[in-house]
Amino acid sequence: MDPALAVVHGASKAGVVVAALIAAAALVDRDPRRRVTWMTGALALAAVILVQHISDTAQFRSISGNTAKMAVLVVGGAAAVGLLAGLFVRRPDALLEQLDPLGLAAGQFEAADVLAEAYRRLTANPTSQP
Repeated sequence: MDPALAVVHGASKAGVVVAALIAAAALVDRDPRRRVTWMTGALALAAVILVQHISDTAQFRSISGNTAKMAVLVVGGAAAVGLLAGLFVRRPDALLEQLDPLGLAAGQFEAADVLAEAYRRLTANPTSQP
């Protein structure tokens, strides 16, 4: 990469750093309501950065030019997120149960163990935390 190109998209790169910091705040905050707010903010900022990054591509124009197709994709994506959120509210360990058959809980992949532990802490009962 040319050194001049490394700073061309400084705003989007700074946005990624801000989104990561907001997500980190969600992991360290003790209040469950604030954790939800932090993570929602990180997800929204990440979505905005993604759309900004791909808005000049032919693939994005192919769906954004067709209003009906775009509406179906947006509603379908929102429904999928809503269904998964409902599942994880009712059964917080549902994701972890799916990861165990892959051997992730046994410690074969350290990064996945860190993510699984973060998920456990986020979904744990706040009164049971130290």
